[in-house]
Amino acid sequence: MKVMDLPDWPPSSFSRAIGPGDTLPTHASQVTIGDIRNILENCVLFDCGYGNQTVSCSFFMPDRDTAKRVAVLLRAHKGENLLAIRQHEIPAD
Repeated sequence: MKVMDLPDWPPSSFSRAIGPGDTLPTHASQVTIGDIRNILENCVLFDCGYGNQTVSCSFFMPDRDTAKRVAVLLRAHKGENLLAIRQHEIPAD
């Protein structure tokens, strides 16, 4: 299965503490992949670069196993635009 075949692709849940005039990305094309923060039951939480800011992204998966495998792929592509991984196969166990 490719990343783009996941139900939540492309992820669009970006967050961070914002102040007046700050903005959040509205699409995965606006961010670069950063560090993995946590792997939950069905979600990978990771940082993304957005201009000179860091935002958090929640990328939901069908299950924990898929989340762990996608985290491996995200780590391997740190610093790249998030959309760059869409055609990549999700690694096998």
